[in-house]
Amino acid sequence: HNHPSRDPSPSQADRNLTRRIGEAASIFDIKFLDHVIIGGFGRVGKTVARLLEANAIDYIAIDQNIGVVGNERGRGHNVVYGDCSKMEILHSCHIGSARMAILTFSSIEMAKNTIEQIRASGFTLPIIARCCEHGDFAELLSIGADYVVPEMLEASLVIGAQVLDLLEISQNDIDSQIELERSEQLSSRGRY
Repeated sequence: HNHPSRDPSPSQADRNLTRRIGEAASIFDIKFLDHVIIGGFGRVGKTVARLLEANAIDYIAIDQNIGVVGNERGRGHNVVYGDCSKMEILHSCHIGSARMAILTFSSIEMAKNTIEQIRASGFTLPIIARCCEHGDFAELLSIGADYVVPEMLEASLVIGAQVLDLLEISQNDIDSQIELERSEQLSSRGRY
């Protein structure tokens, strides 16, 4: 949250903006069905959004940085301001008709809060969580995430695969070695 007060809770103006977006959508009869909710619109969220757009899949992204929201909306992206661990924000983004939620924040604590809120509210949609901090990935799975992607591990595996490819190791050997390494790493911290 980048308000000058450094208060992370949404202000009344933030709540009003979220309400007005929902009202505007209903005035223009914009219905969100089978869309994807993206929590966080940084590097990972933007990449996911581009892939969804390339496949004509609707999404609503939620970000706590008002500057990011303004810039990205100006570029035509469907981004709203808010904290996606708050059910009022998720309801305004039509979580009840969403196909899945993708949580792209780096903080495991934020992912935990969001997953717990979604599951406590009875929603069963698939949840994919990305985390770059070291932490208990198994816990995210146990509280309701369907998949957890440990960013540092995946980045190291991609680099490793590129190294082996440049060293002219066969693609089959690369694939099996990368999968073995992934399995060994995840068995020591949880799974995804």
